[in-house]
Amino acid sequence: MKKKKQILTPEQKAQKKIYQAKYYQDNKEEKQRWSKEWQKKNPGYIRPCKIANPDYHKEYNHKHDLGYWIVYIITDYNGLGNDYCGMTQNIYVRMANHKSIGRLNTDTYTIVKKCDSLEDALEIESAVHNFGYHGDCRTESGK
Repeated sequence: MKKKKQILTPEQKAQKKIYQAKYYQDNKEEKQRWSKEWQKKNPGYIRPCKIANPDYHKEYNHKHDLGYWIVYIITDYNGLGNDYCGMTQNIYVRMANHKSIGRLNTDTYTIVKKCDSLEDALEIESAVHNFGYHGDCRTESGK
């Protein structure tokens, strides 16, 4: 018999997001330690997809670039009330990356500005960071 999925109230969903964010933060160091130990036990291991085509992920990500830069904001990105500002040329892949590392509210991002050049996007992102938003502003590539 298949188990029915429980329907959560908005309050329960909010509590779940907070719990997930705290769990991720509490276990982050443990996961990193385990990963380093595994890599020491398995030296020279290369994932099969990297053997077949080492540039696969780069090719896939850049194949879907929009041709312009997007500066975006994710409100309450970690379930703890913090806001995040970033930039990308491929918003869909970037949101998937955020979600894969434990960012919870990637579905509710807001586009601040679309820029034709990396320099303009960096300038806007830096200005938003000055207002207290979290994020990392890398000037060498913007990614």
